[in-house]
Order: sequence, then structure tokens, then C-alpha cells
Amino acid sequence: MALATHWHRYQGPVLALLIADGWGVPRDPKVPTYRLSHDRTTHNTSRWLGAGDIDFYADPAVPHLHLWQQPQSVVGWAIAPGKTKERLSAADFLCLRSRQAIDRYTAGS
Repeated sequence: MALATHWHRYQGPVLALLIADGWGVPRDPKVPTYRLSHDRTTHNTSRWLGAGDIDFYADPAVPHLHLWQQPQSVVGWAIAPGKTKERLSAADFLCLRSRQAIDRYTAGS
């Protein structure tokens, strides 16, 4: 997070920061951030440091390594402030957030 904040301030815009199980990692609201959590407890207890723009948590919970090594097999919920939560895989969540960042970048070019 510190590097993303530094880059955003001094080098140029950060398109997206994807944080996998970033418990205890504070968020810079100026950097588009997306958190992935291996369970709902991590998701809920990470929010006090700043929720991502859209967050994902596995449901049912999975071991950390399973989320990192096989995101296509991890199902859970994507949650955005003020919107209905959406059921999808962690891999789909990552692909959608990446696509949105690329679309924002190309629209601004």
C-alpha cells in the first residue's frame, strides 16, 4: 500500500491495487483498492482500516493458499458500498476489477 500511495502521489495514477488477505493494511482512499479475503471474518475485521472500492470474501471460507493458488475454484461475494452483493468466483472478481481498471485507463488516453 505504501508503494502504491507513493507512486500515485509522485509518479502517476495507480489504476488498481488488489490486496489478497490484507488484514491490518490501511487503505489510501485516493488509490482504487480491491480487497480479497479468504473468509468473512477477515473481510469484516479489515474494514476498520478502510474498505476497498469493491471487496470480495470467500463463502464458504477457504485456506489462504487455496485463495491465492486456485482463485477460479473459490466462490464468494463481491460487495460494493450501496449495492447488492454479487456471488462470483475470486478469479472472476479479479478479472472484472482488472478489466474495469484497463477500461478507465483507455478511456482517459
